[in-house]
Amino acid sequence: MKRVLTGPVILGLLFAFIGWTWSGIWTGWTRWDVTLSAENGGVLKWYVDSGKGFSEDEGANTGVPASERFTASVLLPSSLPKSIRLDPLDRDGVIIIESISWREPWLGRSGTLAPEDANWSGVARGSSTDYGFRIEVAEGDMDPFGVWEGYDGSAPAWWLLLRMVSALLLGFIAFALGLLWNRAVKARI
Repeated sequence: MKRVLTGPVILGLLFAFIGWTWSGIWTGWTRWDVTLSAENGGVLKWYVDSGKGFSEDEGANTGVPASERFTASVLLPSSLPKSIRLDPLDRDGVIIIESISWREPWLGRSGTLAPEDANWSGVARGSSTDYGFRIEVAEGDMDPFGVWEGYDGSAPAWWLLLRMVSALLLGFIAFALGLLWNRAVKARI
């Protein structure tokens, strides 16, 4: 009986590890979209504070063209951060942010952030218009940014539970199929 279980146990553990890794790839990232227009192009940056402060390691950036409506999309870690920071551009000028939205992976949530709800820094003036939230960057300030204190996303425990269930389910299926295979082989001998 011991030899009959060795193969299925190893197969089950291998597939549990594959399930853990696979579900981590599918659940590890939340997509963030910012629709904006800027008179000067530049680089848009996102930062996430998961408890250790804002850092380049927990962020992403993308280029923004000048004088045209553009939707910038980035992937950030799926977790419930303490705060989120958006640096709309690294240049001075006028920026109009039409919308900010986020979409978690399958079985997750989605929603929007209101630009006017952020705590803005490096901005001479910010106001709501018919086209979106208009930001006039303070002259000489090359780092305007807005900070939101969290968002209504899924808790890290949810993603951990989802990964564990995926791993256990895949591991159990592989174990059961391994047992059936062993029985079929044993019956032929």
